[in-house]
Amino acid sequence: VVLGKTLNDERKLQLIAKLKEFPCLWETSSPAYKVDKKTKDKAMEELSENFSLERDNLRSLIHGLRSGLNRELKREAEGKPVKWKFFHALNYMKEDIVKSTKVGRGSPVIFKLFILLI
Repeated sequence: VVLGKTLNDERKLQLIAKLKEFPCLWETSSPAYKVDKKTKDKAMEELSENFSLERDNLRSLIHGLRSGLNRELKREAEGKPVKWKFFHALNYMKEDIVKSTKVGRGSPVIFKLFILLI
C-alpha cells in the first residue's frame, strides 16, 4: 500500500467521522490524550492504515482540522457567518476546543463560545 499525503473532501469527512472514535487524538482534557502514548500510537496507526496516510500527514491533518474549527468558532462567536465546509462535521470537538482555548480566556469571544455550547 502506497501511503498518501492528503485526502479529498469526501475522505476527510470520513476521517472526521472515524476520528470521533479516538478521543485520545483530539480531546485535550482526556487522560489518554495527555499521557497514554501507547493508545495514541495505536489509534494513529489504525487511522493511518484505514486512510492510507503517512502518520506525520495524518497528525498535520488532525491539527489543521482542530485549528480550522477553532478559527470558525471564533468567527461564529463574533457573529460572523461560518463558511468552513467541515464545521458541522467536527461538532463533537467544539466543547473541547472551547475548554482548551488559551488565547483570550475570559475574553468576550470565549465567553460567547461557551454560551453557544449551552
